[in-house]
Amino acid sequence: MVKNFALAVLCLFMPLALQADDLSLDLTCKIPEAKKSLKDVTVVARLYEFDPLLADVAATEVDKVVISGMDIRAGKTLEFSLPLHAERAERRSYYVTVFIHPDAEMKERLYFINGFQKVFEGKDEESLKVELKAVSK
Repeated sequence: MVKNFALAVLCLFMPLALQADDLSLDLTCKIPEAKKSLKDVTVVARLYEFDPLLADVAATEVDKVVISGMDIRAGKTLEFSLPLHAERAERRSYYVTVFIHPDAEMKERLYFINGFQKVFEGKDEESLKVELKAVSK
């Protein structure tokens, strides 16, 4: 009887385990020919979830990747990939942001994704390649 109960509990929760992290984004970012060299920059990528029917409700961050200590060389193209994951929520939409900061304090922005980058529209796995734009000063 205990064995049957354990099997029943396992079968009950197995579908939940299979659904965890069911959204997967392979995000490739590119900086074309940087104007100046920078050392030890910090890259922050965030995946947000929002309800498209509620315009006055803020989006919720569902995943975040931070890479510190990256170098950018003047005149060279830099390309790097970041994995982002989440569990799909019913009636929700998703978008991604990326910012490059000059240091770990992240008060200033050097590069960003220009425009609103919706992801996972009708699919659970996606590869997205974006070109980062320099912040104008």
